[in-house]
Amino acid sequence: MNTRTSPLRIKICGVKSASELALLDQYGIDYAGLWWKLPKGAHNLMTTELHALSAVELKYTKRMLVTLSAPVDATIDALWQTGIRAIQLHGFELPGGIARLKAAIPDLTIFKTLHVQRGRCIEPKSMINAYRGAGVDVFIADTFLSQDAIGSTGVSIPEDALGSLLSATQGASTMVAGGIDAHKLALLKDTADLWGVDIDSAARVDGKINANAVAALARAAFLASEEAIMQNEDSLFSVAA
Repeated sequence: MNTRTSPLRIKICGVKSASELALLDQYGIDYAGLWWKLPKGAHNLMTTELHALSAVELKYTKRMLVTLSAPVDATIDALWQTGIRAIQLHGFELPGGIARLKAAIPDLTIFKTLHVQRGRCIEPKSMINAYRGAGVDVFIADTFLSQDAIGSTGVSIPEDALGSLLSATQGASTMVAGGIDAHKLALLKDTADLWGVDIDSAARVDGKINANAVAALARAAFLASEEAIMQNEDSLFSVAA
């Protein structure tokens, strides 16, 4: 029985402009990923650009700082100065640094990437548990190809690998990234333990975040969630009957 009764959350990564932020907000996208201290990232922001985007008025979408092994003190400063209260730690950060972030900013929601290579999660379950103890709120499963292709690869995680990872993170909210388009998103209605999806290329046309692409993703997430909820309710009613 499908037990998910809440909508799939959507994060769209690599936002570069105020107009892109406004677009995501218009379509009710949950999170906008702002790349910072990702020198090889195609959508990396300078600190001045990050500050400018943090001032854009939004009604729904939450900004998320996405960084790769940035110094903890510099990260804390950036979060305080911008008011951003969600962060994705995309590298191989240690639990001690994560605990420092949480202690410095208690209302910070911490998303931690788990790296899947050749169908297996690189981080052992003991590390996953240590991350949870340090204050990680949500895990993001993403494909790891190499040190030069840690994320935003567009490569899907195999279904059996995703199932194993969801089992390892049971009890924690988990998102999945890599190769997710509107069609694949709609199919995720059968993945009961999934909290959300992290998307980059499927939200773009010619490299830029596109209204039609975002609308298709938002529609697919809504339909997948509604069907999952209805299936769950039907099952509950049949049991009650």
